[in-house]
Amino acid sequence: MKLRSLSIVQKYFNPQEERDAILAKIEVSQAHLELLKRTNVLNDAFPISHDGEFGTINNFRLGRLPKIPVRCVACCFMVFIAVSMCC
Repeated sequence: MKLRSLSIVQKYFNPQEERDAILAKIEVSQAHLELLKRTNVLNDAFPISHDGEFGTINNFRLGRLPKIPVRCVACCFMVFIAVSMCC
């Protein structure tokens, strides 16, 4: 009788399968953690790019050239100050 109940326990409770499932969950969680460690919120909040000869932050041009007019120098300067304070 004990042998039969032992086989039933082994059938429904397999520690090796449970261990493998836990290790798989840990591996997925660690991969997700590494992705989150490399994520930078400032990249989403302040995308840095370029528009021709100008560097841009949030689509605001930084700087000016004598032959190319800039629409809003004050706006660009304020964005630059805000970004430099965050970093």
